[in-house]
Amino acid sequence: MSEFIHSEDKLFAGDFPLATEAVAISSGEGSLLRGTVLGVVTATGKLAVVDKLANDGSQTPYCVLAEDIASVIAAVAAQFTVELSGSPTSGKDVTLSVGTKEYTYTVVASDTLTLVAAGLVALVTADTSKAFTAANTAGVITLTAVAAGATANTAAIAVEAGDSGVSGAVTRSVSGVDASGIDATFPAYVTGQFNPEALTFAAGTTAADMKVAMRNVSLFQRECVNL
Repeated sequence: MSEFIHSEDKLFAGDFPLATEAVAISSGEGSLLRGTVLGVVTATGKLAVVDKLANDGSQTPYCVLAEDIASVIAAVAAQFTVELSGSPTSGKDVTLSVGTKEYTYTVVASDTLTLVAAGLVALVTADTSKAFTAANTAGVITLTAVAAGATANTAAIAVEAGDSGVSGAVTRSVSGVDASGIDATFPAYVTGQFNPEALTFAAGTTAADMKVAMRNVSLFQRECVNL
């Protein structure tokens, strides 16, 4: 390995022409440093940190990230649980309010809390314009926002039971999170000569592991002494 002295930037280690390209990063990669070596995930066309043990395409180097980036994360859907309690009274109404929608179930004889919950869930499920999907597990209703993101965190969820003998405790079990960087692109070097000590790979993968594979795509490694 030849040696190149460069006092301005620890990443570069030679005069081989640099070429850049805008790339999209896979969600869940977290914060990435300039100099991170990326490979293309075949199924999505997006990039992930090169890992020699991967088998999704990201085991093959494609480019070197040109700048630090914050976490790239997918949006998370808000989720609420509604736990019913009490003794249902036949002929009485139980109303589940979800945002601007109201779903009213009339208790019938022999209804248990689980059956009341099932009745409310069926009403939500039948609504073609619902903002939340619903599921029932032993009298506990789980509401999941149809649209992922933080907006649904403030949805008004309540049980209006009147004299039905049923009450409901509402808890936000999962906070919705907006996507970050999903549709953004970031600059990366697709050719160049780099200091191996300034390159970053997935845990367990080293510059030596990727030297040949990088050279095959015109990403050359060359030892750099920084003054």
